[in-house]
Amino acid sequence: MRFEISRLKFKWLLPALIAGATLAIVACGGEAATTIVETVIVEKQIPGERVVETVIVTIKGDTIVVTATPGPASDVAPPGAPSGTLTVAWPAVFSFVGIPSANGGRQGERLVWLGIHETANRMNAAAQIVPHLAESWVISTDGLRQTVKFRQGIQFHGGWGEMTSADWKWTADDQWQGKPTSNHGGQFIATTYLDETRIIDKYTIEFVLNTPNSFFKEYYGSIRDDVALAVYSKNRVDTLGVEAAKTELPDGGTGPYMVDKWISDNEIVIKAFPDYWGDQPEYETIKIVQISEPSTVLAALATGEIDASKVAVTQRGRVEADGLEVRSAGLGFASFTVSGQFCFTEYLGETIPTRPGYDPTLPWVGDCNDPASLETAKQVRLALSMAIDRQALVDVIAGGEGRPSYVQMLQGFFADRYMQPDWVVPFDPEGAMKIISDAGYPNGFDFQLVCSSAGHPLLNEFCDSVAGMWDAIGLTPKIQRIADDALRVQLVDRSFNGIRIGVGTGVTPIPEARGFGENPLSAYNSGYEVPGLLVHVAAAALATTPAQLDLIRNRQYAWAFDQQLNVPLIEFNEIYAVNSDKIGEWPRTPFNGHASELMDFEHLQKPR
Repeated sequence: MRFEISRLKFKWLLPALIAGATLAIVACGGEAATTIVETVIVEKQIPGERVVETVIVTIKGDTIVVTATPGPASDVAPPGAPSGTLTVAWPAVFSFVGIPSANGGRQGERLVWLGIHETANRMNAAAQIVPHLAESWVISTDGLRQTVKFRQGIQFHGGWGEMTSADWKWTADDQWQGKPTSNHGGQFIATTYLDETRIIDKYTIEFVLNTPNSFFKEYYGSIRDDVALAVYSKNRVDTLGVEAAKTELPDGGTGPYMVDKWISDNEIVIKAFPDYWGDQPEYETIKIVQISEPSTVLAALATGEIDASKVAVTQRGRVEADGLEVRSAGLGFASFTVSGQFCFTEYLGETIPTRPGYDPTLPWVGDCNDPASLETAKQVRLALSMAIDRQALVDVIAGGEGRPSYVQMLQGFFADRYMQPDWVVPFDPEGAMKIISDAGYPNGFDFQLVCSSAGHPLLNEFCDSVAGMWDAIGLTPKIQRIADDALRVQLVDRSFNGIRIGVGTGVTPIPEARGFGENPLSAYNSGYEVPGLLVHVAAAALATTPAQLDLIRNRQYAWAFDQQLNVPLIEFNEIYAVNSDKIGEWPRTPFNGHASELMDFEHLQKPR
């Protein structure tokens, strides 16, 4: 399979819907309604069938009304009742957390991707947002009220009762209003822009915002790269109590799969929920086992111990020789992040204390009160980037299936759309050494380089290769392999001030997602807090036309390239290996999935 980034393009939609609606209202002058009709394929509640659903966007008066109208069912034969067991490998099995506000480290997202919890909307294969648990949503023309009407009769796992607006309000209040453990971009939008979640009736809620935000619907509905609002059973938490509800089963989801067993650092077993409101999955049981060592994963695939797993692109030949099928898992990317530059003293009216990780003597940090010092630190960060031979990483680690990457948030489709010729860092080790010497470090310096102890199958290769390139210009990176949870503790308390290598998967439909979380009030960020980026991402949230958004994005990408705080290295083709005797078609939800974890089992089909 050839790697072609140009194929990884998604239809541009945001905020085109809101922008288009605004223009239509102006043109019509409040007279006849304008209707835009789009046809999409979505999962419906008729077991084993797909129907064509027409999403009608009606613009009238002071609201934008989006409703879902069923069309005729297709002639696809029902697969029958769920049956059989499928086993996949993950490098690490995280802990189960059954309370939304306690779901840090993206556990809440994974519960959605596993088919346990569900969101109001979903994104289809054309990157269009379509209703899921929601039947309709209404956005006021001032952008301050978003009203959602939900389906009736949907049952929670474990006999916790029917899903109602009370469950949605409780979930929103717990996840967004209670200083959540995780505060990624979607969380930050909600905690910053949301005033109140109101119950309108048994199946309708209204989100009341203090400022319009064109990204809000995507975040509470369907976002891949952040913690979306997925409904939890209020009755479950009231019955078990908050502490017990964090860890005890049964879970309180509505999805096609329910948790049967969950042992952190070992295995997860999920089973088809017989009372699911929509299509039943084809496999009755999914077993996820933890296998951290890539060579052990390959052996387990070869012997049939597991049926599927992410594998490194360099392992393609071996898994194909073992009779397995290799498929594309989307876009992967490697980057390094420079932490320690904590420069906020006040944000949104709150005083920001000096961070424990702030050390202005570190070469890549600088003194926040001295512009010359900050400029020198920025040049050091640029030198770190110049020392890396990105094409060599593509050729050696990614097997030639990739390309260099240079700007934070610009991967895949967004690189094709926004990348500028001036935003390229040349491979220039001699120039890098001169910059570092001129910065006052003629003999180089040593620093902490963190790589996770478990994760992407290529993480260690990237970490060792980049460390070697920095060593070649006279620096001394001291590699530390620590667990993600341990690193997260340091990022939460703002004590981390080293450099780390990361390998991720997927392109978010909203590149600002990460930027929204890089603020002093978020529970978690990348380990730097500097003015600039937040100004641009906040402006992007208020854009009302694609042209406005393009202009703002060009400014924010220019800022990101100039600062060199989060530095992409390459993007590359991700692959996974499957036993084709057990797995047929596997449609993947757009933007779903983590770097090393296969999910989205509800859409998996057995061989036909």
